[in-house]
Amino acid sequence: WKGTGPYVIQNNHLEATGEAVAFGGAIPSISGVIPSDIYIFGNHFYKPLSWRKGHSSYAGVPWMVKNHLEFKVGRRIWVMGNLFENIWQADQYGFAMQFTVRTENGRVMWNVIEDLVFSNNIVRGAAGGINILGKDDYNQKGAVRRVTISDNLFEDISHRNWGGYGRFLQVLNGTEGLRVDHNTVLQTGSMLTMSGVTTGFVYTNNITAEATYLFTGGTNHPANSLPQLAPGYTFRRNLIAGGVSSMWPADNYFPPSIASLPFVDVFNGNYTLQLSCPYAKAATDGKAIGVNMTLLRAALRAAN
Repeated sequence: WKGTGPYVIQNNHLEATGEAVAFGGAIPSISGVIPSDIYIFGNHFYKPLSWRKGHSSYAGVPWMVKNHLEFKVGRRIWVMGNLFENIWQADQYGFAMQFTVRTENGRVMWNVIEDLVFSNNIVRGAAGGINILGKDDYNQKGAVRRVTISDNLFEDISHRNWGGYGRFLQVLNGTEGLRVDHNTVLQTGSMLTMSGVTTGFVYTNNITAEATYLFTGGTNHPANSLPQLAPGYTFRRNLIAGGVSSMWPADNYFPPSIASLPFVDVFNGNYTLQLSCPYAKAATDGKAIGVNMTLLRAALRAAN
């Protein structure tokens, strides 16, 4: 929290009950410092189920469990080619990642999270995917700007299996320049939860699972809520399994279920869409909607 950077965290197996990696959370001794140029490549973030109370392998020690990766401050951040496994609701709601700016009760007013790329990762077994807090709840200060979430697989994001909400992406207090593109997400809760106003919002080419509430925020009617919550938004060429087309912006697709989608090999975790299906070249860039598993697996190998 009090270094300038750069930082490289690469090729590690990381187990920690609270957060395996966190930036911020304390008052730095250098005024105005922002940890910058942070590279997190090719790591395995993992929490053993023996830490989870109620699991058959629980070892009897009540550990404090929070998340895998947390940024309360940071600039120019790349999180790529990592595997994140096992995070459940305990001392927090069980989001795998927290991008939540904090001013430490108003004592670090310069804190921001800027230019963060979260790409080519697998998040498997979690109560939630990513939580973004665009301004500190304490004083509505700080800012989160220019976050890209692209080309990731989120698998078993489930409130049934892991507690919490089972949400893919939660954005509270608004943010600036949020791009979500080419992700494949198997979640049980909302695909997107928003509050505040987000500017520069782009949500394209993603696959999300059916859920009781695919979207919450505003009026809970996406076509009506998005203009309020994300004025000037782009929301195109997404596969929203189980969705009702009349509730969503135009130029999206609504297969009846995730099970109806022709993935290459679900049994072995390959969620690339088969070339023969109508969505294989339907993305805004002419490619298949969702994650390209060949490129994702190559990124994980290259990082290691």
